[in-house]
Amino acid sequence: MSPHLKPFNPSKARRGIASLDLLVSIPSAALIFAGLAACMMLMLKSRSMDERFYRNVQQVADASIQMAMEIEMANAIAESTSSAIEFCVPDRNGDFLPEQIRYEWKTDGTTSSKHLYRRINGGTDVAVLRDVSGFQLQYVYASAPSIPNRFRSESVLVQKVDSVPSVTYQEYSISSTQQIAVVFRPDTLQTWDLGSIEFMLRSVDPTMAGSLRLRVTDVDVSQRPNLSNIYADIQIANQDLSSKYQYVEFPLAPVDRLTTNPWVAVILSTTSENPSVRVQGLSALSNLPSNVRMHTSSNGGSSWLSTASTSPRFLAMGYVYGTSNTVSNRRNLASVDILISNLPGFDPTMMSSARLLAQPEVP
Repeated sequence: MSPHLKPFNPSKARRGIASLDLLVSIPSAALIFAGLAACMMLMLKSRSMDERFYRNVQQVADASIQMAMEIEMANAIAESTSSAIEFCVPDRNGDFLPEQIRYEWKTDGTTSSKHLYRRINGGTDVAVLRDVSGFQLQYVYASAPSIPNRFRSESVLVQKVDSVPSVTYQEYSISSTQQIAVVFRPDTLQTWDLGSIEFMLRSVDPTMAGSLRLRVTDVDVSQRPNLSNIYADIQIANQDLSSKYQYVEFPLAPVDRLTTNPWVAVILSTTSENPSVRVQGLSALSNLPSNVRMHTSSNGGSSWLSTASTSPRFLAMGYVYGTSNTVSNRRNLASVDILISNLPGFDPTMMSSARLLAQPEVP
């Protein structure tokens, strides 16, 4: 070997990266990282959409299950449309009175958004599900056999005046001299019996002695109370009343076969000037049922003054008979399918189906 030549040692060779390599690798790496970032954004967005979807599905399921459980216990139906249902269920709060529940799909009055509302005993509407894009109630009826005229129906709601949206409640004082009377008949002209009636009322002082008095009478040709023909006269002790407004039921031995004159008058008074009782009512009603009248008396019932578009809040239950040999137009509600969606662009999907245990008759 030449003394001027040294062997090549790879470990001592100088290392480096060519400029061309850098020019190629940096843009490639940038493209790779940009692709990864886009994939991560899509994954996060997809996850957010999935979470929203499942959250909405859970909310719809909860609302529909709650509705179904309450509808299944209904023993009387007041209204049944594709967007609303109103019904009565047995007592839940220990006051021995039925509870009246209403579900309705409607706007909130300030925006175009529609919500599903629930109301109990004429109280305030509470939104149980917001921003509901689709809602529908579908009803299935059981076949109801014709009833011979000699038999009466099961107890049904024959007339009512209850809560009305955007109407202010009015308070009517009653005593032995200040009396009120509501005159009514069923909307369908037929033979019927009055079985019970409930009024929304309270006692000014439940500690006082005395009683609340209710009389059911015939009416005269002017549809005012006719005290010469009294069907029922019952009393409830003032001390059994509450100082807060609530429905108080007056059960009656059925006032039979109101055929010749289907109208009936129900008079509220007290047995003395004290105690004083207040009855809650509605005034300036534009949609008062045509078969309801209200009268007041300031002289113990000797004379009566009619009040237009006004009525106390009441629910009247009774029994109906056919106008011919049979009642063939009866409908008993067997089940309600509840279809809800709160996902924009989705058709309503049936979430629950309520099977009514009592299969009440639908008016």
